[in-house]
Amino acid sequence: MPTLSPNARPSPTKTAKRRTANAQILEALGRDLNETATVRRVAEVILAAADALLGWDAAALDLYSHELDADDCVLAMDVVEGRRAEVTPAKNGTAPSAKAREVLAQGAQIVLREDASPLAPNCVPFGNASRPSAALLFAPVRCRDQVLGVLTIQSYTSQAYARKDLDTLQALADHGGGAIRRIQSEGLLHRTEELYRRAIGGAGAVPYAYDYRTRSYSFMGEGIEQLTG
Repeated sequence: MPTLSPNARPSPTKTAKRRTANAQILEALGRDLNETATVRRVAEVILAAADALLGWDAAALDLYSHELDADDCVLAMDVVEGRRAEVTPAKNGTAPSAKAREVLAQGAQIVLREDASPLAPNCVPFGNASRPSAALLFAPVRCRDQVLGVLTIQSYTSQAYARKDLDTLQALADHGGGAIRRIQSEGLLHRTEELYRRAIGGAGAVPYAYDYRTRSYSFMGEGIEQLTG
């Protein structure tokens, strides 16, 4: 009976099934991200999709502030005592690591370590720092031309990832970047509306809109209630 070598290519049937499964994961990802209302939820959805597509032992999504030159970790996960657990640091606003700066400036990167080799000095561990990852993928979280942060997934298994996996992780990071930018824009709009409402109320003014079709005015805000009782 013939045997297959470990490096043999998968059959066309298996490849087609895998592509179908990946397409379904990405389709579900799009639906889930459209329904997210917080950046934290975006991170949860992206990490779950990355786990389904590529697998990981540790993962994190950080947002970067260009104004403050600081990182905020949205969500970090690692294997602790044999179980996956959240290891998001309580303190945020730290300076990005050298590796994070490279990813922000140069794009997605892969790091493959030999079992006995030390972790590169430009990589700052998170979670179980006593057990360095053997395979690491990094991708910038982008929305159009703006870089919003860094997404990383990592494995304790040597050679767990290949360079082609960077494309998959970058696609996930870009999906997440679009959702994060939408949430940030919605939050800014809500804050602007609230500031406008407070300013109008403090001035005692009554904003209104005129409908040319009905030739009527629509008064808005709390000021009209004070005037009319």
